[in-house]
Amino acid sequence: FPSVWNLFCRALALDRLFKGSGVFGGFLMTDFLYDRVMDVDVLTGWFWMVRREALDLVGLLDERFFMYGEDIDWSKRFHGAGWRVVFYPEAEAFAQAEADRAVTLVKNDKDMFPLSRARTADTCLFVLSESRRGRQGLKMLEQVSSRAPELKATLLDPELPAEVFQSTVEQAQSGCKAVVVAAFVTITEYRGNTALAGGYSAFMDKLLGTGVPVALLSLGNPYLLRSFPGVAAYATTYSPSVTSELSAVKALFGEMKLTGHLPVTIPGAAKLGDGIQLPGKQ
Repeated sequence: FPSVWNLFCRALALDRLFKGSGVFGGFLMTDFLYDRVMDVDVLTGWFWMVRREALDLVGLLDERFFMYGEDIDWSKRFHGAGWRVVFYPEAEAFAQAEADRAVTLVKNDKDMFPLSRARTADTCLFVLSESRRGRQGLKMLEQVSSRAPELKATLLDPELPAEVFQSTVEQAQSGCKAVVVAAFVTITEYRGNTALAGGYSAFMDKLLGTGVPVALLSLGNPYLLRSFPGVAAYATTYSPSVTSELSAVKALFGEMKLTGHLPVTIPGAAKLGDGIQLPGKQ
């Protein structure tokens, strides 16, 4: 469990400086042997298998945690109730299938999901990567192009000058009957906010001001809808991973069922458990 010492080492990046050290790497357990079945204090919240009777006794994750820490709390509650918490490396999570199932459609005014073939030529896609130096969005653009080469797709970065964003808004207003924005929103450890990077927030506000219907896809933080409640449609993948990029494209083109439900409440926008169910195209 977290301690003053391992939080101190984490804050000063001593765990990165002395990789593999059990003394300095306690927070991220950098000396951990990932090929062994072991009892542990905490399991991070990526893939859990929980006995039903344990869940009935302990309850679900505590929603009072905005992001980060809820898995620590949950692990502590299981320990306190007498259950073992075990790292089991022989279990496998099938990433793409799980990413597909996770996609949650929260809002769908104007039936923007799924995107019909008849509308692709008049639709613009703007992909908001978090940095010009990363690879976010490249898989998405590749997959969109293979499905609808006539769809106008643009990869943006947060460091672009304001006049470029303004020009992009003007192009959308004059040349697009619908806009899809795919925004990567990774919650940095200890930052915990839903702010878009750089000039993206102003860009989104101006885009919404054009009157062109906007569908927003959040690749990462599900709370992004709070910042832009005026979008016509909203879906979230909960993750910025490459598998989630593919899932987002499949959801956009109706290639899979949308069966996700929100595991959180988005204040003023959606309740825990909400999720619009769509059958997908046959």
